[in-house]
Amino acid sequence: MPNSELNIIRSHIDNAILTILHGLQDMGQLIAVADKMKIRTVATDGIGDFISLSCNLIEALNGLGDDVAD
Repeated sequence: MPNSELNIIRSHIDNAILTILHGLQDMGQLIAVADKMKIRTVATDGIGDFISLSCNLIEALNGLGDDVAD
């Protein structure tokens, strides 16, 4: 695969990681606002699993990006 295509793939991987991280940050802000406003309608049961899954995805994407960069 040409080097330019690998650079494009790496760029997309980096963008996906940033998008996931921004989403996690936004979710944290939403939970903080809901807690501050005493809103208890936010379902928090699966948040830990979601964060764990997101972190695993980020780790896998980083590994893929490292493989593409080599």
